[in-house]
Amino acid sequence: MSFLKLLKTNWLRAISFIVLAIASASLVALGNSYLTSLGNSLLKYNVNIFITYILIFFLVGTLGEILGFIATYLFNKQVQAYLHQIRAKIVNKLFGQKEITKPTDVQNSLTNDLNMMNDNFLTPIYQIISSIFNIVFSIAIVFTYSWILVVLILILAVAMFVLPQLISKPLEKATVAVSENNKEYLDTIEKWFKGIAILKRYNVKAKLFQVLAKSSDKLEKANVNRSKKVSQTSIFNDLVNGSAQVLIIFTAGLLVVTKNMPFGAFFSIGNFSGVIFTGLFTIVSQITLIQSSKQLNQKITANMTVEDTELASDSLDNFATVSGQDLTLNFPNGEQLRFPDFEVKQGEKVLLTGESGAGKSTLFKLILDELTPSSGKIIFKDKNGKLLKPNLNQIGYIPQDPVLFPGTIQENITLFNDSLNEKAKAWADKVQLGTDLTKFPQGIKTMADLDKDNLSGGQRQKVVLARTQVYESKLVLIDEGTSAIDSKNTQIILQNLLQSPATVIFIAHNLTPEMHKLFDRELKLTKA
Repeated sequence: MSFLKLLKTNWLRAISFIVLAIASASLVALGNSYLTSLGNSLLKYNVNIFITYILIFFLVGTLGEILGFIATYLFNKQVQAYLHQIRAKIVNKLFGQKEITKPTDVQNSLTNDLNMMNDNFLTPIYQIISSIFNIVFSIAIVFTYSWILVVLILILAVAMFVLPQLISKPLEKATVAVSENNKEYLDTIEKWFKGIAILKRYNVKAKLFQVLAKSSDKLEKANVNRSKKVSQTSIFNDLVNGSAQVLIIFTAGLLVVTKNMPFGAFFSIGNFSGVIFTGLFTIVSQITLIQSSKQLNQKITANMTVEDTELASDSLDNFATVSGQDLTLNFPNGEQLRFPDFEVKQGEKVLLTGESGAGKSTLFKLILDELTPSSGKIIFKDKNGKLLKPNLNQIGYIPQDPVLFPGTIQENITLFNDSLNEKAKAWADKVQLGTDLTKFPQGIKTMADLDKDNLSGGQRQKVVLARTQVYESKLVLIDEGTSAIDSKNTQIILQNLLQSPATVIFIAHNLTPEMHKLFDRELKLTKA
């Protein structure tokens, strides 16, 4: 994340808010300069000139403030467009990476982290730029009054920049702590509320409150600690800012008394002093915020960066075999899964069985390249024995818990590809979903309500079964894909499914002898 990339999001809008910020600063400085003539008119008791300069001061200053407001509005529009681009890049990386990211981590990255970077990086940079414009125009006019004041301002500015650096590091650590604790809190919510129905059934309210309170307490303490660091920084800067303004006004008063500066200039210097040192205070405090967001910025940049390591994949249209050789998978707790060597030929229909914990679902994840084996490998070969790097998009996968998306039943079958609508209806019938659809007034156009679960477990399984067939997956991995479907319909679904040319590996328990006979053979896993 950088300010230059923010500008590149829309150059015309970027130039517009910068030009408006410059115009605003110049008008505010010009308005303050009229206070000199206003003060001199008081000294001469000239009411007409006094009123005239009051009006000019008001009109010029008001116009400057309006232009500043418009500039800020355009800047905020630019920020929203830039953050939208960043979110798109983060999602693009998540979509393409091998590892599956937890939803809470995604939520934290796309919301909390970006909001914090807007507050602690993008907006501070704009405020720094606006303050620089105000300072430059103000100092330019102050120089016409006295070079001594300009020199004093520069000396005080150096002091204001150096001293706050002593407390910037603790604020950086506090900012990172907020991000990490927010991610942990979201993770806690996801893990516990996903089973809220079970907790309610067994009245486990006390434990739920306990874990949520513990996690939220850590987040609240992190926020309080960061607020404390911000407050300490602000108080320190306020003291330096106030002291500097008093010193400048005192010096201006001496210059007036010694007749080295006109009487009316004292009024202008008072305003210029406020603009300059408030601007310097803003710059210093915003730099501290920017420094505090350094680690978070690095995290967001890493989340956006897509490593160009993806190699071209081979089509599975003519693959001959998929096999596993010397496969093992080690777990952090010391457990190890060992898989027997196997080979499945194109078009085969294989029933994968084994006791619980033997690694049936894990084997599917190894084939799908979602897990990397500790030793051994999954091998795809063509008819000539050539090794293939499989196009994983051609592998259909039905997990134990079918995943649906906000949309119609048809859209969940086609995954929003309208050209597959006709196939969706045909395969909905073949997987015995047609009868279910007659119960819905809108049939296949019925919305899948993920909040109210208007589709049963068996209906969701049928939707995903139809999905793999609509996409004509060359290899279909089914993990208990009919567990929520009655035996009669399972029999019909298997008959239709196993008649397709696809290679099918099917995990199931308690199949009838008739269902077993539908498969070419059985591959059995055992615990080592």
